[in-house]
Amino acid sequence: MLILVSVSARSASAQRPGQQPGTGACILDLEETPTNHISSIRLPNGLYNSYIGGGVVAHCRGQGNTIKADSAEHYDETNLLYLIGHVHYTEPRIKVDSDHMTYYQLEGRLISEGHVFAVMPTGTTMRGPWAEYLRVIPGLRSVSHMTATGRPHLHLAQGDTTAPPLDTARARSDSTSADTAGIDANRIVMEGDSMVYAAGQVIILRSDLKATSDSATFDNGTGFARLLRTPLIEGTESRHPFTLRGSVIDIYSSNHQLQRVVAKQNGDAVSQDLHLTSDTIDLRLTDKQLSRAYAWGPARAHATTPERDILADSLDVIMPGQLVREVRAIRKAYATSVPDTIKIKSKDRDWMKGDTILAQFDSTSNSAQASSGTQSAAAPHTSNRGGRGGSAADSSAVAQRQQSAPPAPRDTSAEPAIKTLTAFTDARALYQLPPKDRHSTKPALNYVRGRVITIDFENRQVHTVTVLDSAAGLYLEPATDSAAADSARAARKAAGDSARAAKRRAKARKKGAPAPAPASPPAAPAAPAAPAAPADSSAPPSAPAPPPSGPPSTGETVPGAVSTRDRLQ
Repeated sequence: MLILVSVSARSASAQRPGQQPGTGACILDLEETPTNHISSIRLPNGLYNSYIGGGVVAHCRGQGNTIKADSAEHYDETNLLYLIGHVHYTEPRIKVDSDHMTYYQLEGRLISEGHVFAVMPTGTTMRGPWAEYLRVIPGLRSVSHMTATGRPHLHLAQGDTTAPPLDTARARSDSTSADTAGIDANRIVMEGDSMVYAAGQVIILRSDLKATSDSATFDNGTGFARLLRTPLIEGTESRHPFTLRGSVIDIYSSNHQLQRVVAKQNGDAVSQDLHLTSDTIDLRLTDKQLSRAYAWGPARAHATTPERDILADSLDVIMPGQLVREVRAIRKAYATSVPDTIKIKSKDRDWMKGDTILAQFDSTSNSAQASSGTQSAAAPHTSNRGGRGGSAADSSAVAQRQQSAPPAPRDTSAEPAIKTLTAFTDARALYQLPPKDRHSTKPALNYVRGRVITIDFENRQVHTVTVLDSAAGLYLEPATDSAAADSARAARKAAGDSARAAKRRAKARKKGAPAPAPASPPAAPAAPAAPAAPADSSAPPSAPAPPPSGPPSTGETVPGAVSTRDRLQ
């Protein structure tokens, strides 16, 4: 209830029977100032409608709040106070400035309109065209509640909730602090100074990320946030950007620093060295950079680096400084990679399988930071230790041969080079190699299997393959058409002979010498020889002709042999 005073009175107050000062609804005391004036109209029921001009200063008795405005209207019957022009409301929990304010005393409800600016004790600020604030009232409301609409902006400061309230000027100047988050939405709701709910085209800006979603919740006390419906997070570190998508994204912060981001349902994370997809993706950050990533779920986890793809039930990616150093693929792991396109012409990919695959990258060498000038020309060789099934390449000479290739520049400034690739438990691998015949358009194939397979790389090329326990394998060179090659060589030789003979005849005519006679026709066949006399049965039989020396030519079938072409098919 509000008792208004006359111009000559210093102050006046009254209260309802049984109501104690400092509790329940506001009992408003009005301060007299040299400039204000009051006009009151008495109603038939004995209550008043009052109009105050020339400046208004009022307090809720015993509740530590202050209301200031250019003018005001008070309706005693409805306990309604309407404030007009340069309105300032202050209490220990909040400060609110606006053009107009309506104060429902019994409900402890304030509605602010026009250039609303609110400041919380921690420095959190809110500005917008309209806001509703519900005060704490013992027995009615234990936590303050604010709702803002009309696309408000919330500047969420991560500070001490016990800190003294800031003045409005300082709050405005501190709105660019690094330990804050800016939130824009169609509607924002705050409970106390910690819980925030935003809905409708939510945009969140921090010093380390930008996030968008249809709705979001924040707990400023714990540093937890949840984004719902088409959320998207983008890392704002210029040297190490990343994006994360999912149906639901949870954000965890500590000591004002982003530490963890989790995407649930249809997770999709992209950085400069890694593209990760899975049902659930858990990203860990250190100093605003990705340092580790986990992925798992029924749909399996899929990681793509610039040079290879890895698929498994779950993935663990270690990437300090946001450079991939190690990828661990667990359960039904499968990795594929593109072969060296300079030496090998093939649309197929190399692959490796195993229960677990471990890929290690050289994220610290200069090759991960600058372009590599040349690539090693060494062909890989395969070793077998402790195996029971024989050599994986079936020939050490083939495995250790060297081939040269022209150097080719390759930009690796954004991709750490692969060092080793290891498959564990029932491991298998198929990789392609340059063929012996440089004119061949097909690569050589090396297939190995064993308990553990380790592939070592040099300059991004397969260098050594090591198979442990129960090792077996097969090395295949592409088959060549020898008959076609021989025919082509014979045709080239005949054409060359004809050209040389024509040149000799032309030179002879030019010198006046008779042209060389053409070659004599072949002699007539000799008369058939007389039949031989019957062999002496007592003479021993002649020895069989010796087999031809050297390897069989292509097309011949050797008993017990299988051609390379048959194996490739």
